[in-house]
Amino acid sequence: MRSDASRSDHATDTAPRRPAWPIGALLFALALILAMAGYASDVASKSRGIADTILIVPAAAIGVVALLAAILEDIAAARRVAPDEAKAREDAAQTRASLAFMALLVAYVAAIPYAGFDAATVVFLAASLALQGERRPHVLLGFAVLVTAPVVWIFVALLSVRLPTLLF
Repeated sequence: MRSDASRSDHATDTAPRRPAWPIGALLFALALILAMAGYASDVASKSRGIADTILIVPAAAIGVVALLAAILEDIAAARRVAPDEAKAREDAAQTRASLAFMALLVAYVAAIPYAGFDAATVVFLAASLALQGERRPHVLLGFAVLVTAPVVWIFVALLSVRLPTLLF
């Protein structure tokens, strides 16, 4: 018969292992930093004046600073906390929710030509809220309609964008 210590050792051996450092996130952030800095540098070197760089260079600088802050936060978080079982379950639930949202987004884009931008957007927003945990029907439909109606109006009436619509 096994002792409790050997059972707990065995349980930790079969648990999924996570890297101590978020290597993928760090490399992705560094790649984005290089891309933003390179683009801003290229624009600045080829610009004819301040008008060419007034939006791009500051936006790239803000993006680089934000990504550096995110990298520092990821490093600090990796040093602070070792993942435990509850955290692993929470991460798995967030991963499932993210994948469900991505599938919902693909379905939304695929439905626009058939259901219309307005109807597809109402359904997408209501489903997104439901996916995030909202269960009150008046909030689901109210939010979806109150957001969709002005967006459709802005695109169709003000910007003269031709959209396939069904409701508005």
